[in-house]
Order: sequence, then C-alpha cells, then structure tokens
Amino acid sequence: GAGLWAIRARIAEFDRGLIEVSVVPGGAQDAGFIRGKDAPPKPPVAKPLKGEVHEAAIKSRFLNETRRLTVYTPPGFDPAKRYRVVYMADGVFRRDDFPVVEQQIVDGHIPPVVLVGIWPGIDPKDLQLRSKEYLLGWPGGTARFAKSENFLLEEVLTLAEHRYGASDKPEERLITGYSSGAAWTVSMAVRNPKVFGQAAAFSLGWSGAEKGVGEPGAPRLFLSAGSFESTYYKATLAVAEKAQRSGGEVVLRKLVSDHDDAAWQPLE
Repeated sequence: GAGLWAIRARIAEFDRGLIEVSVVPGGAQDAGFIRGKDAPPKPPVAKPLKGEVHEAAIKSRFLNETRRLTVYTPPGFDPAKRYRVVYMADGVFRRDDFPVVEQQIVDGHIPPVVLVGIWPGIDPKDLQLRSKEYLLGWPGGTARFAKSENFLLEEVLTLAEHRYGASDKPEERLITGYSSGAAWTVSMAVRNPKVFGQAAAFSLGWSGAEKGVGEPGAPRLFLSAGSFESTYYKATLAVAEKAQRSGGEVVLRKLVSDHDDAAWQPLE
C-alpha cells in the first residue's frame, strides 16, 4: 500500500556490465545507469572543449536534398595541414564523442584527428529512409543505398578534405557507426577498401553487411557488441569470424550490455 516495489534479477557477468535501467510506465524519466566494478572505466573527457565544433551542410546532387554535417577540428587546427579523419554515421548523435577523443589527443594517446558526423536521412513521410540508406539489401532500398554511397564518396569526403584538412589516404581514414550505422560502416568499408583503411562497427545487426567481408584487400575491422543484445551480438560475431577465416585483420570486443547507449556512447 505504500506505492513501493522491488525486483531481483540474476545477471550473467554483472560485475562487467554496462547496464541501463528504466521503469515503464514513467518512461519520461531518464534511464538509470549501472557500471559494474570490472566494467570498462569511465572515459576521461576534455572540459571545456578546446577544439571547435562546426555545423556544415551539403546540397547533395545525389540525395536531391540538403544534408547536415557536424564536424570537430582538434586544438591548434591548421587548415593548411592534413589530419587523420573519422567519418561517423548518425552524426546528429555523436557530439558526446568529441570531448572523449579530444582528451585522448591532449594526453598524447592519439594524433590530432578530424571527426565528421554525417546526419542520417530524416523524413516524416518515409520512416524507413535511414534503413534504406544504411542497410544494403533493405527491401526497396537499393537505389537509395547507392545514392547514399555516392553522397559519401563524392560529396562528404570532398568537403571534409577541402574545408577541414581531412586526409585523403586510406590508412588515415576510419569509418564508424552503431546499429544500422554499423552495417553501413562495414558495407562502405568493404565496398571501398581503397578509400577506407579501417572501420569500427558497434552492434551490427544486418546480414547484408557481410557481403565483401573477408575478400582480399579488405580493410581492418574493429567490432564490438553486447552479450545481452543476442541478435546483434551473433551478427557481429558472424562478421568477425568471416573476416578471421580469410586471414583479415579484425578485433572483436565483447561488452556486457544491451542494444542501447550504454554500449555505444561514452557515459560519464
């Protein structure tokens, strides 16, 4: 009668867990977060940010619309120099990554790098637009996927290199994304190995992304997924095993997490 209740759960590898907890109803409240004592530690973040965040837009001839970019340039950025570059799917959600990367730069763990967040397709009249652009083989999405690929290769890379000093060397380009963006990441990398020397994909869950994995000259892969997101973990593992069988360079990192921000975002 007090309006209070409790639940007990047994969770495998709980001490390594990155776990979000929410109550439904009452979903308007932010999810709680549990970090196990043996889980990956909190990432150090740069506060305040010394690099700059730029908002850009491309009037794309391939997509026939204007698409936004959110770009980070490191401290001391010199547009006359060339920088290693990361191309990020779902760029509208990636700003929280910038302080984490900057702290790695400041601490000398990585060289200065430019981050290019590419916004996904958003159309209230077509709720499948993101899937059409990101998922190779999505029903009815073949043409849109090809347009998205051309937009990346012909327009995004050109702007990043001309305006923000992004390198044009494959070994200095990384492409990354999570969930459907992870499938897009792998597809773009294996289809264009002379463009992207490496790819980092988190919680990949689309079988169409396997096409081309393991072929000669394929890029280096860093893959990660959570043990609670069984479908996505199995799909990610399948891509890793396919690459490994061919002798490709691949790293697979297992997290104790589900298909949510705890697995993808740098939680403080």
